[in-house]
Amino acid sequence: MSSTATPHDSDPRLSQALLAALPIMLGYLPVAFAFGVAGVAHQVSGTALVAMSLLVFAGASQFVLMTTLASGGSWLLVVGLCTLMDFRHLFYGAILRQKMPFGSRRRFFSAFFLTDEVFATALTRSGYITPQQRERWMLQVGVAVYLVWVAGTALGAVLGSQISDAYPAAMQAMLFSLPALFLLLSRECTTAGNLPSVAVSALVTTLCLIAGEKHLALPLGGVSGALVALIKPSSAAASETQEQRNDV
Repeated sequence: MSSTATPHDSDPRLSQALLAALPIMLGYLPVAFAFGVAGVAHQVSGTALVAMSLLVFAGASQFVLMTTLASGGSWLLVVGLCTLMDFRHLFYGAILRQKMPFGSRRRFFSAFFLTDEVFATALTRSGYITPQQRERWMLQVGVAVYLVWVAGTALGAVLGSQISDAYPAAMQAMLFSLPALFLLLSRECTTAGNLPSVAVSALVTTLCLIAGEKHLALPLGGVSGALVALIKPSSAAASETQEQRNDV
């Protein structure tokens, strides 16, 4: 029997959720491992690193938290940077609310496991799950990648220093695995309708990175893409109105 879900499935199996989460888990494991290695190199205890992954579960924010605190930065700076970086999750929640009929008590659990990659997977794969079962399916995906992230952090904290000393180039490759995964998921979400938004967002993000404004790249790229998406329907409606006037 095939493990691939169809829109008529009424009871998504755990294997379907694991299949959807597999690309994310393969991408998260090396990055979490690299996080554990980097934390030990910054004199952060393995217990503290695993606790970050257990309680925070946000890759980029965890790296910011670890490096800022290790360098003596203030908690206020950490909170400000992480808030700016994770502001996009407000948009994620608004979009998923239309696709996932979550109960109010369970939204907090789902929100904790929501990452960029889980969000992209939910957009591209949830259509094969009936609306009544999507909440369970998404929680299974989120928990699966969460456990891999925590396990990777622990392995990196314990074994990372030995591997990084022996294979320094491998550590750089591990750090790139998460951006590569997100680019792949972004490609799956790109259609002819949202291509202009994706292109503008990518352009603005690239310009910010070239200018050295790394912390502004993500929010400005996201806002610019959203603005293009808002302007495009308005322009299409205006064109349609003008054509109707010409016909008259």
